[in-house]
Amino acid sequence: MKKVVLGVAASMVLAYAGSSEISVVVGGVEPIHSYRYNGHTTYGIRAGLGLETALIDQIELGYDYSSGVEYRPKDSSLKDESALHRAYLNIIKELEVVKSLKLYALGGIGYEMLQKDLPQRSRGFGQYGVGLKFYFTDNIAIRGEVRQGIEFSSPNRDNVFYSLGFVYSFGSKRQETTPIAVQDPVPTAEVQEEIPPQEQSIVSDEVEQPTLAAIVAEDAQGNIVIVEDIKEDTTENVNAEVTPLIQQNINFDFDSAQIKDNTKITLQSIANNLQSEGYLNVKVLVKGHTDATGGKFYNLKLSQIRANAVKKELADNGVAKDRVTAKGYGELEPIEPNSTKEGRAANRRAEIIFE
Repeated sequence: MKKVVLGVAASMVLAYAGSSEISVVVGGVEPIHSYRYNGHTTYGIRAGLGLETALIDQIELGYDYSSGVEYRPKDSSLKDESALHRAYLNIIKELEVVKSLKLYALGGIGYEMLQKDLPQRSRGFGQYGVGLKFYFTDNIAIRGEVRQGIEFSSPNRDNVFYSLGFVYSFGSKRQETTPIAVQDPVPTAEVQEEIPPQEQSIVSDEVEQPTLAAIVAEDAQGNIVIVEDIKEDTTENVNAEVTPLIQQNINFDFDSAQIKDNTKITLQSIANNLQSEGYLNVKVLVKGHTDATGGKFYNLKLSQIRANAVKKELADNGVAKDRVTAKGYGELEPIEPNSTKEGRAANRRAEIIFE
């Protein structure tokens, strides 16, 4: 019992160490060969700690317990029973298959401990396997798994493990960030009213004092677009003020980081402004975001890819790469509730912030 308590305590500590999840499972063990203990039921607990690497998504610590395990030697007269403990450490790679469904592969090592000194001794083992996780909500899922254990000391004494359990993800344990207020779209008419009289010459053929200005409008998708209008300056009005750049939201399709055609037009206009005389010292921060569908670690990677895609599009239009910083925030900063289709669509975005 002491070992059980210690195993559970260690799992809980790991679960609260960072972005993580904890699972409670029940399953069975089927020995592959006859000179071994009988098949039996196991009860276990697992704690996984998420990693932000390309090859490994999670490190998982597991503990399984079985009671009344019967040893099955060649001579049945030696038959006896024992409690059995298994502790193991796995590395896991996950793949987002469809919405709310993950496929994962695992590999690891462990140690098998028998409570009574039967002819079958305690020993180390390696294991590999596959599993599925289905998420009912952002934090709750079920998991099914099959794996094979290979004992180091006896190559002919392997096991097949299978299990089913519940998963709870501790997404709230991530590092908190300060929400960024999103500026409400400003109607075109109101923006033009704020332009000084000398700059309103850009939109008027009656005034002969043209200069450089940015006119704000909405495209077909409702995004704010900065349209640059440049005319030859034939007067002394060469130091006229320019309209400040406005924060932009670039939206993406589900599970995609592809820049849409209409968005490319918006980014080209922004790139043109950034290369004009009034904005040469402006820096750009691109913040990538996702909705809350799927796994948190997958979403973090996807948000970084989205931010990188916007940065590349700006660079392709002439903006120096050292002026643009791209950073992914996953699902941590929603601007709309993820409980609706419209809210999730709004959260699949990249923010362009001018500094």
